[in-house]
Amino acid sequence: MLEAPDLLVVTAHPDDEIIYFGGLLLTRTEHARAVVCVTDGDFEGEGAQRVAACEQACAELGVSSFSCLGFPDDPAGCLDLDALVAALRARFPEPPELIFTHSPHGEYGHFNHIDVSLAVHRAFPGHPRLYVVAAHMFPELRVQLDESTFSRKLEIATRHYTKQLRQAWRMMTNLADEGFVRLPASEVEAMHELLMEGEAVASERAPHYRHVLPLIRPRR
Repeated sequence: MLEAPDLLVVTAHPDDEIIYFGGLLLTRTEHARAVVCVTDGDFEGEGAQRVAACEQACAELGVSSFSCLGFPDDPAGCLDLDALVAALRARFPEPPELIFTHSPHGEYGHFNHIDVSLAVHRAFPGHPRLYVVAAHMFPELRVQLDESTFSRKLEIATRHYTKQLRQAWRMMTNLADEGFVRLPASEVEAMHELLMEGEAVASERAPHYRHVLPLIRPRR
């Protein structure tokens, strides 16, 4: 019987686990690590292959439990937040000690990432050790990779996700330095309102984003 995970990573797509969390998963060997991929990765009709690649990549990262929830992969669409929250709660009735997921602005504005971040915060309200990718924010937890671990991360990434990395490599910066930060649920909700619903957000509601709020464009 597999040990219950005490470190959970929730991602939107196959490949997010290595891009944003690969160093974390490689180095936190003292934890039983689980990865949940929310979407089926089938936007370009290659979902089965991408999910299989994700499962193999997770095994190489030392993950003991991998699952794909199978939500539709649609970069221009919205995820069913209520269904996703219910699925996460059903899978983890006892939340793991550590939880990591996407930033409220989806790192580079990806709608699926934005929805996943909100759903994770709603699924595990008040969790004291729920971290998001600290893109455009100062990290409180940093995973700085040595050369060997960095090389291992890139080796796994390029072996399983060559096509995706060719399309996205310009957006992948600081792969050797992963950072994470905890945010209040109210700030995550505020950023979702701004980005997905076009609602104006005062800087007091999103203090971690106060310097970049004028730069952020909501969904059209």
